[in-house]
Amino acid sequence: MAADNHKTPGTTVRPEPDEVTNAQPHLQGRSIEKLLRATLIALHAEPERTLELLSPYWPPDRPRGRTRTKDRSHPSD
Repeated sequence: MAADNHKTPGTTVRPEPDEVTNAQPHLQGRSIEKLLRATLIALHAEPERTLELLSPYWPPDRPRGRTRTKDRSHPSD
């Protein structure tokens, strides 16, 4: 049963530009959105096999939140 798009929460994914550029030729006309959805479907259907296949390609965690700049607690003189 298809989900109602107004009730399904969105997910934001921000791959590195080179990841998109390098993958594009291999998608053979398919969209990145559908690739991500297919990966989620495969993960549900065969979790161990899918995670094992993806294991060498798992990206490192990115820092969360805004990048810290100089101490903002003291206004400039």
